[in-house]
Amino acid sequence: DLKIDAASTCIATLAAGATCTVVVDFTSTTAGSPTGDFVIVSQGGVSKSVQVTANVLPPAKLAATPAAPSLVAAPGGTSPDLDINVGNTGGMVTGQLGVLLAGANAADFKIKADLCSIVTLAGGAAHCTVTVVYTPAAGVVANETATLTITDKGAGASVATVVLTGIPNLPSTLTLTPPSANLGQVAPGASSAETLFTVTNTSATASGQLTVAVNNTNITVSSNTCATKATLVLGDTCTVGVKLTPPATVGPQAISAALTVTGATGKVSASLTGSIVTGPAISATPASVNFGSVFVNQASAVKSVTIT
Repeated sequence: DLKIDAASTCIATLAAGATCTVVVDFTSTTAGSPTGDFVIVSQGGVSKSVQVTANVLPPAKLAATPAAPSLVAAPGGTSPDLDINVGNTGGMVTGQLGVLLAGANAADFKIKADLCSIVTLAGGAAHCTVTVVYTPAAGVVANETATLTITDKGAGASVATVVLTGIPNLPSTLTLTPPSANLGQVAPGASSAETLFTVTNTSATASGQLTVAVNNTNITVSSNTCATKATLVLGDTCTVGVKLTPPATVGPQAISAALTVTGATGKVSASLTGSIVTGPAISATPASVNFGSVFVNQASAVKSVTIT
């Protein structure tokens, strides 16, 4: 690793008391702290050793984390901020840093804040951040990609690359069949027959785990195969059954409610109707009949009473 430089002046005889200069070049291909002896030999056989030491630092090396993140946003919207942490894992200080966003779908990604282009990074723990967001245009339905590149413009010429994936958050198109149902007339303490609803996912976006709710305590969910599935993919189905089950203490009333099925990216509702009755209701019209004055053993005029 040592070499005599051409600028050395110790190339001829040296008179008593005179001086000359030996210029030594040190070049190392590995980091560390090497040591060695540099030996000067005279023609008379007299030698002198000079110990040489050095601290060889590794070149600047950029690293970015996360290296392959995903950002999610609804078309026409904006994702949460994502901070890219850029560090120098080498030993030498970097030069000025350059930050570039490029790639097939770079227009749908934005650099929201850049704290790297204004600094140099010392070796070790020094770092800076670049904040990016995903802003898919309206109508985007497929995943998109772009590349964020951070370049050391100094002697090290190190480069760190981050592959960005944008995922458009499309609402899951869930359907309920039938869209409405009449659960019929039920007496307090009794139960109607079960009415089944079929839930279908008609979009390419998975629904996620589904939850089922009815906003009326007189109606119960009697069966639910949706609870056994982690998600519904395109074309997948599950069923929900409901019954009108009023407690014995309620009075007669009309029922109007909604069955709602909710997923991670969408929900759908069906309307429910029915009635709670307390038993057969009989009415007589007219409520009273007056036969007037009648002689003994003589029949009165005929009067009619309508029972409903």
